[in-house]
Amino acid sequence: MIKPQLFLLHFAGGNRYSFHFMTSFLNDFDVISLELPGRGSRIEEPLLRDFELASKDIFNQILEYSTNTKIMIFGHSMGALLALKVSKMLEEININPTCIVVSGNPGPGLECNNTTHLLDDEDFLVEVSKLEGIPDEVFKHADLIQYLTPILRADFELIEKNECKWPIIDTPIIAIMGNK
Repeated sequence: MIKPQLFLLHFAGGNRYSFHFMTSFLNDFDVISLELPGRGSRIEEPLLRDFELASKDIFNQILEYSTNTKIMIFGHSMGALLALKVSKMLEEININPTCIVVSGNPGPGLECNNTTHLLDDEDFLVEVSKLEGIPDEVFKHADLIQYLTPILRADFELIEKNECKWPIIDTPIIAIMGNK
């Protein structure tokens, strides 16, 4: 039996390794972790700062790696927004995901802050730390923060410059909610 493919879309600042901790629990799926340029295995490529370009990049990766008609997309935080957009793009070419699973995001259009990426580094990192997605010990290592800040800033920019116009999709959505 062919396993359904599950494409994983990372959060801001993440990469294809961000979900490595959970892949052992996903034995019923052919798991494919995708990543945007400028990180992980794509470190040599320039960072994307435009939501449409990022969506197109993920869309093209799914087309490249998809080997059967049963595909699912999981996106966390920024990845949830990309999952919604990419799902619509796939529907437009008659590839209909079984579903998308989203987490770590209040929903499209509910929070459209568009200024965090414009803050100076110190204030930007204060805002990032408020999200509690990065362990405190990471902030204690200047070299690591110096490496991560441009990636995070690019990801925030691509989210914040998006006009918050979200497509209506036919693909079923499973939303995982929670607090800490």
